Amino acid sequence: MTSRRTRINLILATVGVVALATLGGTQSAFSQDGVPEIGTPTSSAPAGAANAVVVMGGTRLRRSRACASDLYELDEARGRCTHGPDLANDFARDIGSPPIQITGQPWPCFGTGSDGSRVQAIYVRQTGTTDNLAANRARFESIAQKIEAVYNQSAAKTGGSRFVRFVTTNGSAGCGFSISTATVTATAMGDFGTLTNELSSAGFNSSSRHYLVWLDGGTAYCGIGNLYGDDSSGQSNLNATQTLFASVTSQCWDYAEPHEIMHNLGGVQNSAPHSTGGYHCNDQHDYMCYSDGGPRATQTIACPSASPWSFDCNGDDYFSTAPPAGSYLATHWNTATSPYLVAGTAPISTTSTSIAATTTSTRATTSPTTQPATTQPATTQPATTQPATTQPATTQPATTTTRATTTSTQATTTTTRATTTTTTPPPTTIRPRCRFRFCGSVSAGLSD
Repeated sequence: MTSRRTRINLILATVGVVALATLGGTQSAFSQDGVPEIGTPTSSAPAGAANAVVVMGGTRLRRSRACASDLYELDEARGRCTHGPDLANDFARDIGSPPIQITGQPWPCFGTGSDGSRVQAIYVRQTGTTDNLAANRARFESIAQKIEAVYNQSAAKTGGSRFVRFVTTNGSAGCGFSISTATVTATAMGDFGTLTNELSSAGFNSSSRHYLVWLDGGTAYCGIGNLYGDDSSGQSNLNATQTLFASVTSQCWDYAEPHEIMHNLGGVQNSAPHSTGGYHCNDQHDYMCYSDGGPRATQTIACPSASPWSFDCNGDDYFSTAPPAGSYLATHWNTATSPYLVAGTAPISTTSTSIAATTTSTRATTSPTTQPATTQPATTQPATTQPATTQPATTQPATTTTRATTTSTQATTTTTRATTTTTTPPPTTIRPRCRFRFCGSVSAGLSD
Protein backbone atom coordinates (compact mmCIF):
# COMPACT_ATOMS: atom_id res chain seq x y z
CA MET A 1 0.00 0.00 0.00
CA THR A 2 2.83 2.39 0.93
CA SER A 3 4.60 1.69 -2.35
CA ARG A 4 1.41 2.30 -4.36
CA ARG A 5 0.74 5.62 -2.55
CA THR A 6 4.33 6.69 -3.21
CA ARG A 7 3.95 5.99 -6.94
CA ILE A 8 0.70 8.01 -7.07
CA ASN A 9 2.36 10.97 -5.29
CA LEU A 10 5.27 10.88 -7.72
CA ILE A 11 2.89 10.93 -10.69
CA LEU A 12 0.97 13.90 -9.25
CA ALA A 13 4.19 15.74 -8.53
CA THR A 14 5.40 15.17 -12.09
CA VAL A 15 2.13 16.47 -13.53
CA GLY A 16 2.41 19.54 -11.30
CA VAL A 17 5.95 20.28 -12.47
CA VAL A 18 4.90 19.95 -16.14
CA ALA A 19 1.93 22.25 -15.57
CA LEU A 20 4.10 24.88 -13.88
CA ALA A 21 6.63 24.67 -16.69
CA THR A 22 3.90 25.10 -19.28
CA LEU A 23 2.52 28.16 -17.49
CA GLY A 24 5.71 29.94 -16.72
CA GLY A 25 8.98 28.57 -17.94
CA THR A 26 8.95 27.12 -21.42
CA GLN A 27 7.62 29.98 -23.56
CA SER A 28 8.27 33.67 -24.02
CA ALA A 29 6.16 36.00 -21.89
CA PHE A 30 2.46 35.61 -22.60
CA SER A 31 2.93 33.53 -25.70
CA GLN A 32 0.15 31.53 -27.28
CA ASP A 33 0.52 28.62 -29.66
CA GLY A 34 4.28 28.91 -29.28
CA VAL A 35 4.44 32.43 -30.75
CA PRO A 36 6.75 34.76 -28.78
CA GLU A 37 5.28 38.10 -27.88
CA ILE A 38 6.67 41.56 -28.50
CA GLY A 39 7.71 43.59 -25.46
CA THR A 40 7.46 42.70 -21.79
CA PRO A 41 4.03 42.57 -20.13
CA THR A 42 3.75 44.28 -16.77
CA SER A 43 0.93 42.13 -15.38
CA SER A 44 1.32 38.80 -13.61
CA ALA A 45 -1.23 36.73 -15.54
CA PRO A 46 -0.12 33.23 -16.60
CA ALA A 47 1.59 32.96 -19.98
CA GLY A 48 -0.88 32.21 -22.74
CA ALA A 49 -3.87 32.18 -20.40
CA ALA A 50 -7.11 32.48 -22.35
CA ASN A 51 -8.63 35.98 -22.08
CA ALA A 52 -5.97 37.00 -19.54
CA VAL A 53 -5.40 40.75 -19.55
CA VAL A 54 -1.81 41.93 -19.88
CA VAL A 55 -0.50 45.47 -19.84
CA MET A 56 2.07 46.63 -22.37
CA GLY A 57 3.03 50.25 -22.82
CA GLY A 58 0.18 51.28 -20.53
CA THR A 59 -2.40 49.52 -22.75
CA ARG A 60 -4.57 46.64 -21.58
CA LEU A 61 -4.43 43.75 -24.05
CA ARG A 62 -5.99 40.30 -24.19
CA ARG A 63 -6.10 37.20 -26.34
CA SER A 64 -9.34 36.84 -28.25
CA ARG A 65 -10.83 34.97 -31.18
CA ALA A 66 -11.64 38.38 -32.63
CA CYS A 67 -7.97 38.73 -33.59
CA ALA A 68 -5.39 36.41 -35.11
CA SER A 69 -3.69 34.13 -32.59
CA ASP A 70 -0.47 36.14 -32.89
CA LEU A 71 -2.19 39.50 -32.26
CA TYR A 72 -3.82 41.08 -29.23
CA GLU A 73 -7.29 42.53 -28.88
CA LEU A 74 -7.54 45.87 -27.10
CA ASP A 75 -9.23 45.08 -23.79
CA GLU A 76 -10.94 48.49 -23.74
CA ALA A 77 -11.90 48.41 -27.44
CA ARG A 78 -13.15 44.94 -28.29
CA GLY A 79 -12.73 43.89 -31.89
CA ARG A 80 -9.74 46.15 -32.52
CA CYS A 81 -6.44 44.32 -32.91
CA THR A 82 -2.77 45.26 -32.51
CA HIS A 83 0.55 43.52 -32.04
CA GLY A 84 1.10 45.83 -29.06
CA PRO A 85 3.64 48.57 -28.39
CA ASP A 86 7.29 47.86 -29.18
CA LEU A 87 10.39 49.05 -27.34
CA ALA A 88 11.61 52.38 -28.64
CA ASN A 89 15.26 51.49 -28.12
CA ASP A 90 14.87 48.51 -30.49
CA PHE A 91 13.29 50.76 -33.10
CA ALA A 92 16.03 53.36 -32.74
CA ARG A 93 18.78 50.75 -32.85
CA ASP A 94 17.73 49.16 -36.13
CA ILE A 95 16.17 52.10 -37.99
CA GLY A 96 17.60 55.36 -36.71
CA SER A 97 17.07 58.16 -34.24
CA PRO A 98 14.50 60.94 -34.64
CA PRO A 99 13.65 63.07 -36.51
CA ILE A 100 12.71 61.49 -39.85
CA GLN A 101 15.69 62.18 -42.08
CA ILE A 102 14.12 62.81 -45.47
CA THR A 103 13.19 65.80 -47.61
CA GLY A 104 9.45 66.43 -47.41
CA GLN A 105 7.04 66.60 -50.36
CA PRO A 106 3.80 68.63 -50.31
CA TRP A 107 0.66 66.54 -49.91
CA PRO A 108 -1.34 66.16 -53.13
CA CYS A 109 -4.75 67.73 -53.57
CA PHE A 110 -7.24 65.57 -55.50
CA GLY A 111 -10.93 64.82 -55.60
CA THR A 112 -12.99 66.72 -53.06
CA GLY A 113 -10.39 66.30 -50.33
CA SER A 114 -12.73 64.01 -48.41
CA ASP A 115 -14.03 61.50 -50.95
CA GLY A 116 -13.22 57.81 -50.65
CA SER A 117 -10.84 56.30 -48.12
CA ARG A 118 -8.78 58.92 -46.30
CA VAL A 119 -6.32 59.29 -43.44
CA GLN A 120 -7.62 61.94 -41.02
CA ALA A 121 -5.10 63.64 -38.74
CA ILE A 122 -6.27 64.41 -35.20
CA TYR A 123 -4.54 66.52 -32.56
CA VAL A 124 -5.54 65.07 -29.16
CA ARG A 125 -4.88 66.45 -25.69
CA GLN A 126 -6.12 65.71 -22.20
CA THR A 127 -9.21 67.63 -21.12
CA GLY A 128 -8.24 70.72 -19.15
CA THR A 129 -4.72 71.01 -20.56
CA THR A 130 -3.32 73.71 -22.85
CA ASP A 131 -4.26 73.54 -26.51
CA ASN A 132 -0.92 73.50 -28.36
CA LEU A 133 -2.23 72.96 -31.88
CA ALA A 134 -1.44 76.48 -33.09
CA ALA A 135 2.12 76.19 -31.81
CA ASN A 136 2.61 72.80 -33.49
CA ARG A 137 0.63 73.31 -36.71
CA ALA A 138 3.70 74.06 -38.84
CA ARG A 139 5.47 71.04 -37.37
CA PHE A 140 2.56 68.74 -38.20
CA GLU A 141 2.51 70.06 -41.77
CA SER A 142 6.21 69.31 -42.07
CA ILE A 143 5.68 65.78 -40.73
CA ALA A 144 2.85 65.21 -43.21
CA GLN A 145 5.17 66.22 -46.03
CA LYS A 146 7.82 63.80 -44.77
CA ILE A 147 5.23 61.02 -44.64
CA GLU A 148 4.34 61.70 -48.26
CA ALA A 149 8.01 61.62 -49.23
CA VAL A 150 8.61 58.30 -47.44
CA TYR A 151 5.72 56.64 -49.29
CA ASN A 152 6.35 58.17 -52.68
CA GLN A 153 10.09 57.56 -52.70
CA SER A 154 9.49 53.99 -51.58
CA ALA A 155 7.06 53.52 -54.48
CA ALA A 156 9.61 54.95 -56.91
CA LYS A 157 11.91 52.00 -56.15
CA THR A 158 9.49 49.74 -58.03
CA GLY A 159 8.73 52.29 -60.73
CA GLY A 160 5.55 53.78 -59.29
CA SER A 161 4.26 56.57 -57.11
CA ARG A 162 2.11 56.58 -54.00
CA PHE A 163 0.81 59.31 -51.72
CA VAL A 164 -1.17 58.98 -48.52
CA ARG A 165 -4.76 60.08 -49.10
CA PHE A 166 -4.94 62.63 -46.29
CA VAL A 167 -8.13 64.56 -45.66
CA THR A 168 -7.64 68.00 -47.18
CA THR A 169 -9.75 71.10 -47.74
CA ASN A 170 -9.78 71.84 -51.45
CA GLY A 171 -11.01 75.15 -52.79
CA SER A 172 -10.16 78.24 -54.79
CA ALA A 173 -7.79 79.41 -52.07
CA GLY A 174 -5.65 76.27 -52.33
CA CYS A 175 -5.21 72.90 -50.66
CA GLY A 176 -5.40 72.85 -46.87
CA PHE A 177 -4.18 70.05 -44.61
CA SER A 178 -7.03 69.07 -42.30
CA ILE A 179 -6.33 68.53 -38.60
CA SER A 180 -9.26 67.63 -36.37
CA THR A 181 -8.98 68.17 -32.62
CA ALA A 182 -10.30 66.30 -29.61
CA THR A 183 -9.89 66.19 -25.84
CA VAL A 184 -9.87 62.91 -23.91
CA THR A 185 -9.62 61.65 -20.34
CA ALA A 186 -6.39 61.02 -18.47
CA THR A 187 -6.95 57.27 -18.84
CA ALA A 188 -7.12 57.60 -22.61
CA MET A 189 -3.77 59.39 -22.63
CA GLY A 190 -2.13 56.17 -21.45
CA ASP A 191 -4.34 53.33 -22.69
CA PHE A 192 -4.68 53.00 -26.47
CA GLY A 193 -7.92 51.04 -26.22
CA THR A 194 -9.58 53.72 -24.11
CA LEU A 195 -8.28 56.37 -26.51
CA THR A 196 -9.83 54.69 -29.56
CA ASN A 197 -13.10 54.18 -27.68
CA GLU A 198 -13.39 57.84 -26.69
CA LEU A 199 -12.49 59.08 -30.15
CA SER A 200 -14.95 56.68 -31.74
CA SER A 201 -17.69 57.91 -29.40
CA ALA A 202 -16.84 61.46 -30.44
CA GLY A 203 -17.60 60.61 -34.07
CA PHE A 204 -14.22 59.47 -35.35
CA ASN A 205 -15.63 56.16 -36.49
CA SER A 206 -16.06 56.15 -40.26
CA SER A 207 -15.30 52.89 -42.05
CA SER A 208 -13.66 54.97 -44.79
CA ARG A 209 -11.16 56.52 -42.40
CA HIS A 210 -7.86 55.65 -40.81
CA TYR A 211 -7.04 58.09 -38.02
CA LEU A 212 -3.53 59.38 -37.30
CA VAL A 213 -3.48 60.70 -33.73
CA TRP A 214 -0.87 63.19 -32.57
CA LEU A 215 -1.20 62.69 -28.80
CA ASP A 216 0.01 65.75 -26.91
CA GLY A 217 1.66 64.10 -23.92
CA GLY A 218 1.61 60.50 -22.80
CA THR A 219 4.75 58.57 -22.01
CA ALA A 220 3.41 55.00 -21.86
CA TYR A 221 4.38 54.28 -25.47
CA CYS A 222 6.11 55.82 -28.46
CA GLY A 223 3.59 54.72 -31.07
CA ILE A 224 0.93 52.06 -31.46
CA GLY A 225 -1.64 51.21 -34.10
CA ASN A 226 -4.40 48.85 -35.10
CA LEU A 227 -3.54 46.00 -37.45
CA TYR A 228 -5.36 42.90 -38.70
CA GLY A 229 -3.72 39.58 -39.50
CA ASP A 230 -5.22 39.33 -42.98
CA ASP A 231 -2.92 38.57 -45.90
CA SER A 232 -5.69 38.09 -48.48
CA SER A 233 -5.30 40.06 -51.70
CA GLY A 234 -7.99 42.41 -52.96
CA GLN A 235 -9.90 45.36 -51.58
CA SER A 236 -11.92 43.26 -49.12
CA ASN A 237 -8.85 42.91 -46.90
CA LEU A 238 -9.71 43.91 -43.32
CA ASN A 239 -6.92 46.47 -43.23
CA ALA A 240 -8.62 48.21 -46.18
CA THR A 241 -12.20 48.11 -44.90
CA GLN A 242 -12.09 48.73 -41.15
CA THR A 243 -11.82 51.86 -39.00
CA LEU A 244 -8.24 51.89 -37.71
CA PHE A 245 -6.27 54.18 -35.41
CA ALA A 246 -2.57 54.97 -35.09
CA SER A 247 -1.36 57.02 -32.12
CA VAL A 248 2.01 58.71 -31.70
CA THR A 249 2.87 60.42 -28.41
CA SER A 250 4.62 63.79 -28.47
CA GLN A 251 7.95 62.22 -27.50
CA CYS A 252 7.95 60.46 -30.90
CA TRP A 253 6.42 63.06 -33.22
CA ASP A 254 8.40 63.31 -36.47
CA TYR A 255 9.57 59.73 -36.01
CA ALA A 256 6.95 57.00 -35.71
CA GLU A 257 4.18 58.26 -38.00
CA PRO A 258 5.08 56.51 -41.32
CA HIS A 259 5.67 53.24 -39.44
CA GLU A 260 2.33 53.38 -37.64
CA ILE A 261 0.39 54.33 -40.77
CA MET A 262 1.95 51.34 -42.54
CA HIS A 263 0.70 49.07 -39.77
CA ASN A 264 -2.81 50.46 -40.33
CA LEU A 265 -2.39 49.67 -44.02
CA GLY A 266 -1.61 46.04 -43.12
CA GLY A 267 2.17 45.77 -43.07
CA VAL A 268 3.93 43.52 -42.32
CA GLN A 269 1.88 40.28 -42.46
CA ASN A 270 3.48 37.31 -40.73
CA SER A 271 3.22 35.21 -43.91
CA ALA A 272 5.60 37.56 -45.73
CA PRO A 273 8.91 35.98 -46.86
CA HIS A 274 10.99 38.14 -44.52
CA SER A 275 8.57 38.55 -41.60
CA THR A 276 9.91 38.48 -38.06
CA GLY A 277 6.75 36.69 -36.96
CA GLY A 278 5.94 39.83 -35.00
CA TYR A 279 4.44 41.93 -37.83
CA HIS A 280 7.75 43.51 -38.85
CA CYS A 281 10.46 42.45 -41.30
CA ASN A 282 14.03 41.24 -40.92
CA ASP A 283 15.76 42.32 -44.15
CA GLN A 284 17.33 45.74 -43.52
CA HIS A 285 17.40 48.62 -44.30
CA ASP A 286 13.68 49.21 -44.00
CA TYR A 287 11.33 51.44 -41.98
CA MET A 288 9.37 48.35 -40.87
CA CYS A 289 12.33 46.12 -40.02
CA TYR A 290 13.81 45.65 -36.60
CA SER A 291 14.46 42.96 -34.04
CA ASP A 292 11.10 42.83 -32.27
CA GLY A 293 11.47 39.56 -30.36
CA GLY A 294 9.54 37.51 -32.91
CA PRO A 295 10.60 33.96 -33.81
CA ARG A 296 12.43 35.19 -36.94
CA ALA A 297 13.60 38.55 -35.62
CA THR A 298 17.32 38.15 -36.44
CA GLN A 299 18.12 40.99 -38.81
CA THR A 300 20.12 40.73 -42.03
CA ILE A 301 21.43 43.58 -44.20
CA ALA A 302 19.79 42.66 -47.48
CA CYS A 303 19.82 46.22 -48.87
CA PRO A 304 22.95 47.97 -47.55
CA SER A 305 22.48 51.03 -49.76
CA ALA A 306 18.78 51.53 -48.96
CA SER A 307 17.60 54.30 -46.67
CA PRO A 308 16.17 53.07 -43.36
CA TRP A 309 13.46 55.71 -43.86
CA SER A 310 11.94 53.77 -46.77
CA PHE A 311 9.67 50.74 -47.14
CA ASP A 312 10.30 47.14 -48.29
CA CYS A 313 13.89 47.24 -49.42
CA ASN A 314 13.44 44.53 -52.08
CA GLY A 315 9.75 45.11 -52.74
CA ASP A 316 8.86 41.52 -51.88
CA ASP A 317 7.21 41.55 -48.45
CA TYR A 318 4.51 44.19 -48.08
CA PHE A 319 4.88 47.13 -50.51
CA SER A 320 5.47 47.09 -54.26
CA THR A 321 3.88 48.99 -57.14
CA ALA A 322 4.91 46.28 -59.62
CA PRO A 323 5.14 42.82 -58.02
CA PRO A 324 6.27 40.08 -60.46
CA ALA A 325 3.60 37.64 -61.59
CA GLY A 326 3.32 34.71 -59.20
CA SER A 327 5.30 36.44 -56.46
CA TYR A 328 4.15 36.70 -52.85
CA LEU A 329 2.81 40.24 -53.27
CA ALA A 330 1.04 39.31 -56.48
CA THR A 331 -1.00 36.72 -54.59
CA HIS A 332 -1.18 38.19 -51.06
CA TRP A 333 -2.00 41.53 -49.48
CA ASN A 334 0.10 44.31 -50.98
CA THR A 335 -0.21 47.60 -49.08
CA ALA A 336 0.66 49.54 -52.26
CA THR A 337 -2.85 48.63 -53.47
CA SER A 338 -4.54 50.04 -50.37
CA PRO A 339 -7.40 52.47 -51.02
CA TYR A 340 -5.73 54.77 -48.49
CA LEU A 341 -2.94 55.47 -50.99
CA VAL A 342 -3.19 57.21 -54.35
CA ALA A 343 -0.95 56.86 -57.39
CA GLY A 344 0.28 59.58 -59.70
CA THR A 345 0.74 63.28 -59.19
CA ALA A 346 -2.25 65.50 -58.49
CA PRO A 347 -2.57 69.30 -58.28
CA ILE A 348 -0.45 70.45 -55.37
CA SER A 349 -0.73 73.77 -53.54
CA THR A 350 2.34 75.44 -52.09
CA THR A 351 0.70 78.54 -50.63
CA SER A 352 1.49 79.21 -46.99
CA THR A 353 -1.65 81.06 -45.93
CA SER A 354 -3.55 79.21 -43.20
CA ILE A 355 -7.15 79.16 -42.06
CA ALA A 356 -8.90 77.63 -39.07
CA ALA A 357 -12.52 76.92 -38.33
CA THR A 358 -14.64 75.39 -35.59
CA THR A 359 -18.28 74.35 -35.87
CA THR A 360 -20.77 72.24 -33.96
CA SER A 361 -20.43 68.64 -35.14
CA THR A 362 -23.05 66.00 -35.84
CA ARG A 363 -23.02 62.28 -36.44
CA ALA A 364 -24.16 60.44 -39.55
CA THR A 365 -25.21 56.80 -39.47
CA THR A 366 -23.78 55.18 -42.58
CA SER A 367 -20.43 54.87 -44.34
CA PRO A 368 -19.51 54.98 -48.04
CA THR A 369 -18.08 52.18 -50.10
CA THR A 370 -14.27 52.03 -49.90
CA GLN A 371 -12.65 53.43 -53.04
CA PRO A 372 -9.58 51.82 -54.68
CA ALA A 373 -6.27 53.61 -54.46
CA THR A 374 -6.35 54.95 -57.99
CA THR A 375 -10.04 55.81 -58.19
CA GLN A 376 -11.02 59.40 -57.57
CA PRO A 377 -14.81 59.74 -57.80
CA ALA A 378 -15.76 62.98 -59.47
CA THR A 379 -19.33 63.03 -58.19
CA THR A 380 -18.78 62.50 -54.45
CA GLN A 381 -19.53 65.66 -52.52
CA PRO A 382 -18.57 66.57 -48.93
CA ALA A 383 -21.16 66.45 -46.18
CA THR A 384 -21.58 70.23 -46.20
CA THR A 385 -20.43 73.16 -48.32
CA GLN A 386 -17.28 74.75 -46.92
CA PRO A 387 -17.63 78.54 -46.79
CA ALA A 388 -14.60 80.78 -46.82
CA THR A 389 -14.63 81.32 -43.07
CA THR A 390 -16.16 78.18 -41.58
CA GLN A 391 -16.27 74.50 -42.31
CA PRO A 392 -17.58 71.34 -40.62
CA ALA A 393 -15.50 69.44 -38.14
CA THR A 394 -14.74 66.93 -40.84
CA THR A 395 -14.73 66.91 -44.61
CA GLN A 396 -16.30 63.53 -45.09
CA PRO A 397 -19.02 62.76 -47.65
CA ALA A 398 -22.66 63.06 -46.67
CA THR A 399 -22.88 59.31 -46.16
CA THR A 400 -19.83 59.08 -43.93
CA THR A 401 -19.72 59.36 -40.17
CA THR A 402 -18.81 62.88 -39.08
CA ARG A 403 -17.69 64.17 -35.72
CA ALA A 404 -19.86 64.20 -32.63
CA THR A 405 -18.95 65.67 -29.28
CA THR A 406 -19.43 63.97 -25.93
CA THR A 407 -18.93 65.09 -22.35
CA SER A 408 -15.43 63.66 -22.30
CA THR A 409 -14.30 64.33 -25.86
CA GLN A 410 -14.67 67.41 -28.03
CA ALA A 411 -13.97 67.44 -31.75
CA THR A 412 -13.14 70.38 -34.01
CA THR A 413 -11.20 70.81 -37.24
CA THR A 414 -8.50 73.21 -38.40
CA THR A 415 -6.93 73.40 -41.82
CA THR A 416 -3.77 74.99 -43.18
CA ARG A 417 -2.21 75.47 -46.58
CA ALA A 418 0.48 73.08 -47.69
CA THR A 419 4.05 74.37 -47.62
CA THR A 420 7.21 72.82 -48.95
CA THR A 421 9.68 71.84 -46.25
CA THR A 422 13.26 70.84 -46.94
CA THR A 423 15.32 68.84 -44.46
CA THR A 424 18.70 67.23 -44.67
CA PRO A 425 18.53 64.08 -46.86
CA PRO A 426 19.41 60.83 -45.09
CA PRO A 427 22.82 59.23 -45.47
CA THR A 428 22.98 56.09 -47.56
CA THR A 429 23.15 53.89 -44.48
CA ILE A 430 22.08 54.76 -40.92
CA ARG A 431 23.12 52.22 -38.33
CA PRO A 432 23.39 54.19 -35.07
CA ARG A 433 23.71 52.74 -31.66
CA CYS A 434 20.78 53.53 -29.46
CA ARG A 435 20.60 57.30 -29.02
CA PHE A 436 16.86 57.60 -28.42
CA ARG A 437 16.15 59.50 -25.23
CA PHE A 438 13.86 56.75 -23.93
CA CYS A 439 16.24 53.87 -24.63
CA GLY A 440 16.11 51.18 -22.02
CA SER A 441 12.59 52.06 -20.88
CA VAL A 442 10.28 49.06 -20.95
CA SER A 443 7.21 51.25 -20.94
CA ALA A 444 8.21 53.46 -23.87
CA GLY A 445 7.34 51.58 -27.01
CA LEU A 446 6.70 51.91 -30.69
CA SER A 447 4.04 49.80 -32.28
CA ASP A 448 1.94 49.33 -34.15
